[in-house]
Amino acid sequence: MTSDSGTGEVRVPLSLFHLDQYEGDVELVLSRAEAEELRQGFLSFLTVGRPVSVAAAR
Repeated sequence: MTSDSGTGEVRVPLSLFHLDQYEGDVELVLSRAEAEELRQGFLSFLTVGRPVSVAAAR
């Protein structure tokens, strides 16, 4: 994962598969806000055991 401090973009490398067949590599590009929402959602899933809406938590 890489981030660009100038634009705030976060790039996450992904490998794509169709069943067991490798299809290629792509980058998921997120804004800083999107990356933060994803991080918060993942942390809430790990701690609470279910996704929690970031908007509802504010």
